[in-house]
Amino acid sequence: MTRLTRFVRKKLSSIFTKLFFVSLTAWICVIIAVITAFFITRHDNEPPLKRNLSRYITYIISDIGTPPNLNKAREISAQTGIAISFQNNQSQWTTTEVFPEISGVRFRQSIDNPALETGGHFGHHYLRYTSPDGTYYFEYIHEREDQQRHKNGHLFLFALLSAIVIFSYLTVKRILKPLNWLGKGVSDVADGNLATQVPIKGNDELAELSRNFNSMTAKLNSMLKSRDQLLRDVSHELRSPLTRVRLACEMMEDSETKSDIIQDIAEMEEMIAHILESAKRYHEAFAADMSRCDLELLLRSVAEKYSKITPSITTTNFNEPTYIAGDRHGLQTLLTNLIDNAIKYSSHQEKPVELIAQRACDEYHILVRDYGIGIDAEDIDLLFEPFFRVDKSRSRNSGGYGLGLSICKAVVQAHNGTIRVESSVGGPTTFTVSFPHVLK
Repeated sequence: MTRLTRFVRKKLSSIFTKLFFVSLTAWICVIIAVITAFFITRHDNEPPLKRNLSRYITYIISDIGTPPNLNKAREISAQTGIAISFQNNQSQWTTTEVFPEISGVRFRQSIDNPALETGGHFGHHYLRYTSPDGTYYFEYIHEREDQQRHKNGHLFLFALLSAIVIFSYLTVKRILKPLNWLGKGVSDVADGNLATQVPIKGNDELAELSRNFNSMTAKLNSMLKSRDQLLRDVSHELRSPLTRVRLACEMMEDSETKSDIIQDIAEMEEMIAHILESAKRYHEAFAADMSRCDLELLLRSVAEKYSKITPSITTTNFNEPTYIAGDRHGLQTLLTNLIDNAIKYSSHQEKPVELIAQRACDEYHILVRDYGIGIDAEDIDLLFEPFFRVDKSRSRNSGGYGLGLSICKAVVQAHNGTIRVESSVGGPTTFTVSFPHVLK
């Protein structure tokens, strides 16, 4: 599916488009109702009009005389504004300079007078009256002026309807603009930016929803900051008692129990070090030193470090320098964590880990794909949470504390990018990092 197709389908399925089409349909229905009422009224008045028209034409023909007198016809034409033409087997004349072109006219017979027929062709309206002397044709000579007035009237009506449609469009768009702000806010929260606040405009239901959204994100952000601060404080305070426990264990006699306790203490100390390091990396990520960074060069340098690792790494599309405003150290940490994870969950017998670079307009995509054990769909949304690990047993053999991907997410957010995962159990796993605003 192309980007244009996705864009069109998204626009057509939006609530704004639906409300706009509802308004447009309502206007069309009103117009149809008015036009229908006009034609019904006109139809009800047609029989009297046709009877009077038939009598009027009869009077005109009577005044023209028998045989028809051209001079009298011209006099009547000047008085009534009706062009009169006549033809029979012996003669043909008209009160205008050119005899009307009637070959394409489709005439319809009048119900009240079989001798009278009406017809039209290219905006011209004719009456045809058949008498024993010949055939008369009548045309309103000021019809062109009327047509121009009708045309101007149609243009005015079209302009008025267009103005109504545009006004409806802008009004609906203005009313629903808070929905766009909320949608962007929800997307930012989904990306982990809990400090997001959306604008509040007016006092309607959408404004109330925006206020509740801002209140929710503020509380969540405060809770998570408190949690992280508590985690750091507890981790820092645990170092002293763990050191005392280690010293006490060192004074114990050598035994298997002593060895297990020391090993557990070492693991706890390592976990505390990771927690504090994670907090430090988070701080560094959001206070990154942004400068002109060549992503292609950075990718090549990182890939070279894994050239002798099994499974190996293959690189694709590292063709030309591509620059973004980024922090080289943070980006290097991001790539290293993603590649380490890919190698960790791939066996030596499986395909190499793929490191792919893709350029799309003003965006740059980095893909890290492995063919290891895969990830369950229910775990994908939790991957970037601190201390979350796909390995539920958290065995010592698998290594790590579930902090690497959370640091990756922090680095990506600091660069205004996005990171997403596609995977299934037993299938390939692809991490895609997207950076906007590629520098020229």
